[in-house]
Amino acid sequence: MAGYIGKIEPFDDSTETWSSYVERLEQYFAVNALENEKKVPALLTLLGGKTYGLLRNLTLPDKPATKSYDDIVKLLKDHLSPKPLIVAERFRFYKRYQIQGETVNKYVAELRKFAEYCEFGNLNESLRDQFVVGLKDEQTQKKLLTVPDLTFVKAIGIAIAVETANKDAIELRGKFNTESSVNRIQRQQRRPPPSTTDRHKSFVCYRCNGKNHKADTCRFKDAVCHSCNKKGHIRKACRSSGKPKQRPAQKNVNSLDNQSREYTSDEDDYLGIHSVKNSNQDSIWITPNVHGKEIRMELDTGSAVSVISALDYDKYFQNEKLESANVTLKTYSGELLIPTGYMNVQVKYNGQCENLKLYVVQKGGPALFGRDWLRKINLDWKNLKWINKISVSRNSNEKLDLLLKEYSNVFREGIGCVADIKAHLTLKENASPKFVKS
Repeated sequence: MAGYIGKIEPFDDSTETWSSYVERLEQYFAVNALENEKKVPALLTLLGGKTYGLLRNLTLPDKPATKSYDDIVKLLKDHLSPKPLIVAERFRFYKRYQIQGETVNKYVAELRKFAEYCEFGNLNESLRDQFVVGLKDEQTQKKLLTVPDLTFVKAIGIAIAVETANKDAIELRGKFNTESSVNRIQRQQRRPPPSTTDRHKSFVCYRCNGKNHKADTCRFKDAVCHSCNKKGHIRKACRSSGKPKQRPAQKNVNSLDNQSREYTSDEDDYLGIHSVKNSNQDSIWITPNVHGKEIRMELDTGSAVSVISALDYDKYFQNEKLESANVTLKTYSGELLIPTGYMNVQVKYNGQCENLKLYVVQKGGPALFGRDWLRKINLDWKNLKWINKISVSRNSNEKLDLLLKEYSNVFREGIGCVADIKAHLTLKENASPKFVKS
């Protein structure tokens, strides 16, 4: 169709809906002033071989060219875009909340898309209500709830203004903090060296080698040393003789331990990885719905964050964009792991729905359901513990047989007796004995 304005590519259901394609097609016909009798030949020429083959099957035994333009559009619409259920569409609409990192404008666009087939009597009113309910920022929600005669357009304007102001404040605060840090360094360099009297006043804590605090107030008094595995100090201050116990190096990440960023020890400046194991014998497994995917995850209360390996990311979420992660992971053997990034995912479990972070690491074993998710998702601990309790290892029967054989005198039939032991019963004075049938 050379010489016409614009271009219409063949229909592809992986990139757009049939309704959207028809809308663009009609605009193409309008701008080129195409006559009605030419619409059917033009449509059959433009929609592509794949869709034409489908249409040909739908019109058998007739040929597509014998049908009218409206009949062809309706026939393909009924097949490719059947009318959705209003209840289901409204359910998805009311469950759509703003996710972490999503801008107000993007959230508005998503709400409009979800409302397309809801058939609300007052669309703007429904959009306004869900917009206010689903906002992530509670301060913005409170502000919108105080505005009289709030419209959808006015709510969007206020939310964008607050979002922009927050971003500007963060940028200004970052610049101010940078300048303040430089000034602090300069002032510290001008301080005179401490006097002899001051040096005598400083204490050296045997738990962490820190100064100016006593051991009984040290925040490491309940810590476990990574060198001698004793409680009450850290490896930096360990005084045990002999070589530290060496742990075998492992590659699979199986448990993360949250460590505070304010620690002064260089070994505690990261999110630590301290428990690595390959056996699934004692593991508890749950299967939440993560961003529409049923993923089997190991429940790990020792894990500070929830993670998946890069292999699982490629398997389930290869088209999802990763955000930059500002954390560093450290294995118990000292290996540093920098996450590839994290995703903001929607997690559904037992009727609960939360928007949470999921970190991706290059090395890793099974997916971990960590403490950050446990704070938001309530688990049925009673059933989980019971299921884990009744899980029996493959060789448990053999172990039972060995125990029964070794202590056969305890498990033999009949009433047993205790030998070589004298028992003394202390009774109350003037107590009367009673006979009770067994």
